Formats: sequence, C-alpha cells, structure tokens
Amino acid sequence: MRLIRTSSSSQERLRLEGGVLLLTRLVWLALVTLQLISFVSLLPYYLPLADHPCMQECALTLQEADSLSRAGLSVRVYLVILLVVAMLNLLLAASIGGMLFMRRSQDGMVLIAAYVVIIIPTTSLLNFAPVELGSKQAIAFTVPLPIELALEMLQACTIYGLFLLFPSGRFVPRWSWILLVGFAVFTEVFTASPELADSLVVGWLLFFGSVGACIVYRYRHVSSALERQQTKWVMYGFIAFLAMSQAYWLPAFTPLGTTVYAPLAYLLYQVCLPVLPITFFIAIQRYRLYDIDAIIHRTLVYGLLTAIVAVVYVAGVVGSQAVVGAVTHASGHAQSSVSIAVTTLMIVAFFQRLRRRLQEFVDRRFFRRKYDAKQTLADFDTTLRQEVNLEHLRKHLVTVVRETMQPEHISLWLRQPERQREGGSGTGGAV
Repeated sequence: MRLIRTSSSSQERLRLEGGVLLLTRLVWLALVTLQLISFVSLLPYYLPLADHPCMQECALTLQEADSLSRAGLSVRVYLVILLVVAMLNLLLAASIGGMLFMRRSQDGMVLIAAYVVIIIPTTSLLNFAPVELGSKQAIAFTVPLPIELALEMLQACTIYGLFLLFPSGRFVPRWSWILLVGFAVFTEVFTASPELADSLVVGWLLFFGSVGACIVYRYRHVSSALERQQTKWVMYGFIAFLAMSQAYWLPAFTPLGTTVYAPLAYLLYQVCLPVLPITFFIAIQRYRLYDIDAIIHRTLVYGLLTAIVAVVYVAGVVGSQAVVGAVTHASGHAQSSVSIAVTTLMIVAFFQRLRRRLQEFVDRRFFRRKYDAKQTLADFDTTLRQEVNLEHLRKHLVTVVRETMQPEHISLWLRQPERQREGGSGTGGAV
C-alpha cells in the first residue's frame, strides 16, 4: 500500500496505489450507489404530483401548480417533461462519472470530480425532490441524524473542495485547506441551527469569495498553459451553472414566486444542469481544450449584443410610442405597430455594425494577445505586398512569427531557384 507522486505539467499530483486505491474505490462505489438508489427511488413520485402537489419544498408545490394552471399550461405535461429531464441528467452524470472512474480512478482529484459529477443532478442540496424531505435529509431514506448531517456535509465539502483542488489536485495556496475545514464547520452549524440562517448568509459570500480568490491566484501564478485551459472550461461551466441557479432561486425573494416563472425557471435550471459535469469531463480528459477560447469569445460578444439589442428594443418601442402618440394622436394599437416596426428597422440597420464594434471591444479588452496578433498579421500582409528585399522580408517574417505564436525556436529555409542550385542546396536562417 503506497501513495506515489507523479508530475502533471508543472504540478505534482497525488496518485493512489495498492490498498489505498482499493479502499478509496470501494468507498466511492458505496457513496455513489447510495446516491443513485436514493434518486431512482424518488422517480415514481413525479407524476402523482399532478394530483397531489406538495405544500412546500418540493419539485412542484401547490402554488406552482396553480400558477401553471392559470397560465393555461398542463401540470401533467410539465411533470412529464421534468421527469424526462431528471432521468436524462441522471444517465449523463452516471455515464460521465463512470468513465472518469474507470479511466482515472487512480488520480484522487479525478475521483472527487467523478463523485461531484454524479451528485450535482441527484443531491437535495441543489435539487428539489418530488416529495417533501426533512430539512436535514440528504437522501430519500430515513437514517440516524448524525449520518444525515455527515452525508450533507460530505456532499457540500466535496463540491467546495473540488474547486480548491482543481486541476492539479493540490491546495493552492498551501494554506487553502483551512478554507475547506472552515467550510465544513460552517455548513454543519448552518444545518444544525436553522434559526441562525439569516445571520450566517454573509458566511456563504466569504467562503465562495475566498475560493474564487484562490482560483485566480492559481491561474495567474501557478498553473501551466494546459491547466489554465482546464480552469477556463470549469469556470465557464460554473458561471453558467451559477447564473441559472440564481435565476431559479430568484422567485423566493421577489413577487415572481407566485407566478409561472418559478416552475419554468426550475425546469430551465434542470435542463442547464449538465453543463457543469460536461465541462469537468472535457477539462479532465483534455479533449479540445483550446475550443473554450472561441466559446468564451462568442459568449461575450453575443451576450453583450443580446443585452444591448433588448434594451434598445424596449426603449425604442416605448419612446417611439410616445412620439407617435404626441404627433399623430393615433390609437394605442396603431402606436404599438408603428413603434415596433420603426424599432425593428433601426436594429436591423445597425446590427452588423454593432456586432463588429462589440467584437473589436471584446478582442481588445479580454483577448489582447489575439487582437495584437491579428494586427501584426494585417501589417505583415501589407508589407508582403510592398517589400522586394528578400532579406528584409525574412527578418520581418521571423519577427511576426515570434510575436504571434511565441515559439521557443524559429527556423526559416529558403529554396533557391533552379538555375542557382549548382552552387548549393539552399539558404536558410535560424533564430
């Protein structure tokens, strides 16, 4: 039985061997089996909710069922869709977790990630069950309270700890393990003392802010180029997951809780839930890691574009309605038709120009190296058309390659014309 340290990129990784590996695999299988059995045992309770919704803390409460009915939506169809999405999420998570376990279970960090991938769509910490579970109930079965508290703390700390460990499997900075211990104590107090929930809310902000600071520090000062790409994938999935979870929890603090927004937001939340397991899988398997740069770029450009278009559209419709009404004294329906037409034409006319401006802004602000490379290549293209001195062109080409691709070594070989080959095979230069 032994642990060995191997190198991954520039970082050391803790790998499992012998008896430690066997014991860890058995514990992982036991926890995952318990989680899957608990989740699957709840699936038959989804459809009966159409006739008997829960009063509170459930996948469909009585208030949410009433809001769906008032909006003309079928409660049973909603539950069928929710059930199908839950089953698909389970199959996807089990497949991803199983592949990670089979291929990389000797890596402790990957084993933790495989467990997180499975509990994200199945745990009651992040999802509502189709039945009312106790506030301290982490699984569908009734077990002694200490076991309930231990399971809930284990799941919360595993998710939190993964972000402290990923992607190298080490705590960076080294003292960041203190955050994990503090988080474990905090979640236990939070769960055991619900009367302190309001006063402890600031604790969540502190702990999540601290793990964010650790990720930024690791990314900027410790991670290799490959690990930075892995971090980008995971953070992209986490931010998307966080945005959807906030949209889902929003009704609890606003009047939207009494409208159809609440059940539809939860359904959308479930649909988007697999994004985090998928990004973890891509990052760990190192599959097409560098595609994330293009994805982030398009998300920033089209996200900003969508927001601006929405604001311009709403402002344009409201403003043009006021102008048309003041000038023509037309009816409300006529005002609406004219304002919508004018605003739509204005957006169509400026859409492409706005997209190009936003793309240039995003390139300059967030992808400066890529933007500089584009500018350098554009300048070289101009030089290539005008330069006639071969030696100057060679030096310029080497400079362009160094600035855009930043290689460790550059070699340039120039083929001689046929009539000059008698004296030698060619000329070349190296940098």
